[in-house]
Amino acid sequence: KPLKQKSKRQSPTFLKNNLQPHNLQHMDNALQELLYTLQEEPKPEEVKAQDGRLYVPIGFIEAKLDKIFHGLWKTENVQTTVIGNEVCMTLELHVFFYPINQWVVRTGAGAAMIQQRGDWDAVNKKKVPARPSDVDAKISNTLAKDYPHAKAEALKNAARSLGRCFGRDLNRDADKKVLEVNLPAAGNKKKKRVSGMIEQA
Repeated sequence: KPLKQKSKRQSPTFLKNNLQPHNLQHMDNALQELLYTLQEEPKPEEVKAQDGRLYVPIGFIEAKLDKIFHGLWKTENVQTTVIGNEVCMTLELHVFFYPINQWVVRTGAGAAMIQQRGDWDAVNKKKVPARPSDVDAKISNTLAKDYPHAKAEALKNAARSLGRCFGRDLNRDADKKVLEVNLPAAGNKKKKRVSGMIEQA
């Protein structure tokens, strides 16, 4: 049974019962197995593409959290801000690392656009987007899906920091190419250092 999260310090009873040589070896093996699972690449059928970027959909993310952490995960400290016509959200993802009997926390951020009705330009005979600040242009009840969308993006963002199985390295090569293109005047030594930083992130 997970310990309460009030204190991160383990109780003397837990330390006495678990920090024995044979228990330490068992804990180390279990932890290594957990970390290995987190670093496995996602299966091809779990990866989708949108706007040239690869990602693991929220359904697979939640299923993986359930399987890897035996359902012992939760979100806390959800904060929402509306900027223009976007819902921006931050949250904390708590997962229970059972080999060490501790909760591990990752922070995620995400955003979703609030859908708006466009205006009809009678002169040019075409539909033009509404201004982001135009509250009256908001589609009725659109937040019923835009808010969960923002939360899903924040949860995916937090989960990615746990390991490759949540899609952490899916766009690594693309990010490296973008940085190299944006550093045309940089020498090879600087480009190599930047590439190394990306690979180690």
